[in-house]
Amino acid sequence: MHHGDSHGYFPAARVVGPPHHAEHRSLTRDKLRVDGKDASRACLFLNLEGRGNASLERIIRACKEHDVGWIVEIKVANSPLPRTQPAYESVVSYAMAAWQELRPPNPQGGNILIVDGVAVFSFLLGSQLADDPDGPWVYFEYDIENGRYYPFKPTAP
Repeated sequence: MHHGDSHGYFPAARVVGPPHHAEHRSLTRDKLRVDGKDASRACLFLNLEGRGNASLERIIRACKEHDVGWIVEIKVANSPLPRTQPAYESVVSYAMAAWQELRPPNPQGGNILIVDGVAVFSFLLGSQLADDPDGPWVYFEYDIENGRYYPFKPTAP
């Protein structure tokens, strides 16, 4: 795996097993309602690169386009996050706890996951959400040319 000009690896982090309950002090969470959209669907948005409101505005636009009524945003106050196993595990634990606490009432599936941060969070959260009873989940990716988020479509090798 490659992240920008950094090393082609990331520190190992637990994918299965008991949750890591360490709190990451630089993370906050918020729940936003997208007016007029399906209140049984939500977007779990990890805003980990500290890009401010520009990222959130793009997320709101994607939710409006895909009829998603809630946004659960996890954001970092002090960027960048350390690239360490404990930091990765605490972010995933924090995000999962925030989802359990702030998810919409009576979720019906079709929730979306958007990660603005290193790709490892997508893998770790995807593994945690794979058997989530509120699923299925759809991962959205950012199209830099259009400045929009779209459902991820894997390309054939």
